[in-house]
Amino acid sequence: MNRWLESILCSVLLVAVAGCTTGPSAGSASGMQTPTLSGDPTGSVSLAFTIPGEVTLNQVSYVVTGPTNLSNTVDVSQAQSAIGFVVGPLSAASGYTIALSATDTVGDPCASAAVPFDVNVGAITQVTVNLVCDTPPSPTIVVADAGSGSVAVNVTVSVDGGEAGAPIVCPTIAGISVSPAEEIVGASSTVTVVTAPPGASVTYSVVAVDPGGSGSGTVASTATGAVFTCNSPGQVRLTVVTTAPGCTDESLSTLITCEPIDAGDAGPVDDANPCPDLEVTPTGAFDGTTLSTLHGVTRINGNLTISGTNVVTLQDLQCLVAVSGSVSITSTTLGTLSGLDSLGSIGGSLYVASNPSLTSASDLSALQTVAGAIGFESDQGLTNVALPALTSVGTSGLPDGFNGSVVFNVLASLTNIDVHSLPTTPSNVQFTTIGSQAAGPLATNFASLTTVNGSLNFASVANLDTMAGLGALTTVRGSFTLNGLASLQNVGGLGALATVGAPGVVASVYIASNPALTDVTLAGLQTVTGAIGFESDQALTDAALPALTSVGTSGLPDGFNGSVVFNVLASLTKIDFRSLPTTPSNVQFTTIGSQAAGPLATNFASLTTVNGSLNFASVANLDNMAGLGALATVRGSFTLNGLASL
Repeated sequence: MNRWLESILCSVLLVAVAGCTTGPSAGSASGMQTPTLSGDPTGSVSLAFTIPGEVTLNQVSYVVTGPTNLSNTVDVSQAQSAIGFVVGPLSAASGYTIALSATDTVGDPCASAAVPFDVNVGAITQVTVNLVCDTPPSPTIVVADAGSGSVAVNVTVSVDGGEAGAPIVCPTIAGISVSPAEEIVGASSTVTVVTAPPGASVTYSVVAVDPGGSGSGTVASTATGAVFTCNSPGQVRLTVVTTAPGCTDESLSTLITCEPIDAGDAGPVDDANPCPDLEVTPTGAFDGTTLSTLHGVTRINGNLTISGTNVVTLQDLQCLVAVSGSVSITSTTLGTLSGLDSLGSIGGSLYVASNPSLTSASDLSALQTVAGAIGFESDQGLTNVALPALTSVGTSGLPDGFNGSVVFNVLASLTNIDVHSLPTTPSNVQFTTIGSQAAGPLATNFASLTTVNGSLNFASVANLDTMAGLGALTTVRGSFTLNGLASLQNVGGLGALATVGAPGVVASVYIASNPALTDVTLAGLQTVTGAIGFESDQALTDAALPALTSVGTSGLPDGFNGSVVFNVLASLTKIDFRSLPTTPSNVQFTTIGSQAAGPLATNFASLTTVNGSLNFASVANLDNMAGLGALATVRGSFTLNGLASL
């Protein structure tokens, strides 16, 4: 006769405990009793299981083999669907097996395979036993029994459909555990789900416990379960659901508490997870004693202010990738900014100032975006500033007295600036009081910078000897100043500069007090919306702006009033403004040529109109006026005074 073989999961939880005594005898099925401790090095085996309602058992027999052999038949007729009994005593040892057998009320035999187990002193052993009943054909849906509900129970169902085909197995959830069940925002917990059969497909959902609650989190499935991440503070309910075709969904839920974090909750951090996704909101500044509270933090919501002579390292910030506010590092004894290597974005300004031991700021290699201004000031030992990944900078946020996007001020030892990925600035760029104690010349690399939407000012930079680092610069929408650059000999690196100023903006070009400067050739400069002034460049011989077609007025220091001014230039021998057709204000040549190697050659071949005065005074080496051959109109005074060679 054809028969069905249906595995009835009896969810047998075999608990072997040595050094215990138990309640009822091995032949009793009155219920499971909790073992109690004793000094006897023997133990018992407690068994508990449930059976589907369509199967009725009156007796279950067991056979234990091993160091202690036991066998018996237990009356389970009164136990209904929940059956429990105790087998023992058993000596504490290894090498035991247990097998079950029974006959249901319709005469169908049931049996299990022999399952091994050990009895260890003071330990609990859990074993799953499948009792298989050979039954007639039955409904094709078999519900996997999840046992007593303990997450530690491993349950399986084996089904052989025989000639009628395999029945549908509907999965159930034996248990769910979350470790830890209380976590800080940004941290993660491990979710373990036990299903019957093992590996059944499950889905997850997360909802706030209170209606309208703020708690939230996300779940990502893994090969062994899932990972839950707290996103915002509050209590949430994590629900696991099993689904299968032809089956009713089964679900199980648990609660998880997401705690808010502060600077003292910067964890968990370990070797396996050195940089968890953590965000903190600082309430004040950090010094050398409190900086460690940021260990492992990846995001700071607010300002990061670091100050104090006890700050000697930033290694606790090695996980930091973003700061929503400003970053200020002042008055520390830091030697480098190592520890900020992962910092990619700053939502405010970056200000590094008055750190006398700081020699290198090359550890900001990942910094791409600063929404405010960048300022380095009074770091007297600083030699190197490298922001090679910086592509975006803002304006404002620096202390009073600074107005711009990028500021380098009072940096006596600086020899290298690398900002080679920055294409534009929304405001001024300033280099002031730099290099007086530097070991070598200042190398600048702004290889991508094409536009400064503000002024570009170099003042009192002792070791800048070339402008080659600005080779891509085409536009400065504010004034352009080279003043007090002791080592600068020429401006050859500025050949691409075409425009200084913008519509409605008065922007001047002022080149003054550069004692080594001999040649100012700005071959591409076409437009200056303010005045142009050369002053006190005592070695300057050549001033050539051959493409200049438009110039404005004003914007020079007090005492100068005009569109084009040459003043106190002892060595000047060449002026080439050949394309300039007109000026809106005065043109002045004063105190020129006293140390010149030859006569002054001027080329204003296109200049027809000066809408102001034209004044030559104390020009020692001007011996002819041929350079003004096209001049037709001077709308102000015309003066030739103290021209020794004319």
